[in-house]
Amino acid sequence: MYTIDGIYHLLVVAVLLAVCETQNIEDKKVVCYYTNWSVYRTNQFVFKPTQINPFLCTHLIYAFGAFDKEDGVKPFDEYQDITKGGYRDVTNIKTFNNELKVLLAFGGWREGSKNFSPIAASSERRSAFSKNLLKYLRNHHFDGVNLDWQFPSFRDGSRPEDLENYVELVKAINEEFSNEVFPSDRTKLILSITVPSKVEYIEKGFDLEKMQTYCDIINIAAYDYHFAYESVVNHHAALYPLPEEIGDHPNAELNVEFTIKYLVGKGATLEKYTLGIPVYGRSFKLKNATSSDLGAPAKSQGTRQSGIRAYYDICTNIMTDKKWMVNYPNTTAMGPYTHKGEEWVGYDDEEIVRRKAEFSVENGLSGIMFWTLDNDDFRGECSSRNYPIIQAGREGLEKALIERNNSLTTTPAPVPVIIEEVAVIVNDTEAVDGIEREQKSLFNISNVSINNITEFSRVIELDDPSDGSVNGHLNRIALSKQIVSELATLKPDFNLEVASKSNGSVYYTIKLWIVNNIFNF
Repeated sequence: MYTIDGIYHLLVVAVLLAVCETQNIEDKKVVCYYTNWSVYRTNQFVFKPTQINPFLCTHLIYAFGAFDKEDGVKPFDEYQDITKGGYRDVTNIKTFNNELKVLLAFGGWREGSKNFSPIAASSERRSAFSKNLLKYLRNHHFDGVNLDWQFPSFRDGSRPEDLENYVELVKAINEEFSNEVFPSDRTKLILSITVPSKVEYIEKGFDLEKMQTYCDIINIAAYDYHFAYESVVNHHAALYPLPEEIGDHPNAELNVEFTIKYLVGKGATLEKYTLGIPVYGRSFKLKNATSSDLGAPAKSQGTRQSGIRAYYDICTNIMTDKKWMVNYPNTTAMGPYTHKGEEWVGYDDEEIVRRKAEFSVENGLSGIMFWTLDNDDFRGECSSRNYPIIQAGREGLEKALIERNNSLTTTPAPVPVIIEEVAVIVNDTEAVDGIEREQKSLFNISNVSINNITEFSRVIELDDPSDGSVNGHLNRIALSKQIVSELATLKPDFNLEVASKSNGSVYYTIKLWIVNNIFNF
């Protein structure tokens, strides 16, 4: 006999079987975390495993398992995981989609380093833990594990050797998983880890060039670049820096683009990495309710865990309370923010999620990851469909893959990287030191293909001239509306006139390039 939940699940599956057959994301991964504590919510926000769409994600990660004595593992919440059948209900979703993989996660912010660090530090304990872990995963029908250590070499219980020891831990687990395959002819369990986005955590805790050898999936938590304890408001998951944040700005490294470039520089093999997308916003308290722009002063909320709002909470507030104002500071660089009174929340909407998914394909990542499935608008309260954020991510993957495949069957367009680099000497013999005079230089751009330009960032680097009058500072210049209009329909062999000011002979090094439809020079 089917329960109401069970009947609902079957109806959902019947519909989704038809819908998802049309969505081709090839071998790209859509990794979704599910939190077992979401069942304890109230009213319509209670989330049960039976509400999980079996075809929405390629990989589900059940958060979290827990460490036990003697280097074993156990349920984090035995009542929910075992007694109420949480493990069973989630792994049973595979009966509707036999390609779905379900992993069990260990770690998270609350776990920290207190159990990870001592296990990783000992060869004997690593071996024992790996054996116990494999047995536990098989007994509960999981397809693999996700290690979410927050963070090696940081937090209570950590040690400086965590950097090297974590490599040895994933190596030991990989060996245990591999050794099981040959005598049993079973499919190898999946080994996944999650890495943070901030440079300091990676530098001291994650030797990714070595670790990626042993891992199947590496999730990049490309969010939480900003927190409620900071003194000004900022979006916590920007895709790109704003034009004014280029260079030495404190936010220059606090965005997805920088994180990916940094990881590549560290030797990351991106085809194993997924791009993490938050299905939640981070909120701040404004010091002045009338000052809500990015960078506005905020009241520090004191702790790292303050100020989190699920997407379903954000969107229902906006839909039901007109006092919540929505602002889009830069749709290319980041998602919107909403504010009401003193509360300010930056979050990712469907549009920026699509763009992030496209970005993941363009940069050769293996897919996208969402924290968390149950934070989405899973009931479709704010949208014409359930799970609009994760659906948008799938759409972004599909769009980028179609465009990539089409480009393989047509004449390839010029690679949109550096178009031209020129050096120009501007001589103003009549200039007097300290007196700025307008100079104009003409640049020729050839073999260029630009579509849908929506935004422009401009930086000219002034190399230190012989008289030392400039000192190599950055000089920002504006493009006229006429030039913007011309660039939007740019044709090959286009001449761009750049006007600037100098107080003498100045050596200009100017680079022109296009990245993700943002024109730069």
